[in-house]
Amino acid sequence: MSWTRPAVAGSGAPSARCAHSAELAGKLFIFGGWNGQRMLNDCSVLHLGTRALSAAPVLRSCSLRCSCG
Repeated sequence: MSWTRPAVAGSGAPSARCAHSAELAGKLFIFGGWNGQRMLNDCSVLHLGTRALSAAPVLRSCSLRCSCG
């Protein structure tokens, strides 16, 4: 068994991170997390049927603290 990177279209691919949230609701939403230097407050959406990535607007900032590692 091995990991492969699927072909996707569009932009908005999330950067490497930990402690993020992911939700599957017809689409895969990936929000926030920690990139090793700072908390992230972004949202990426993967449209599963088309494998198209896009960035979603974030209307409020998140002030949660994280400890990864």
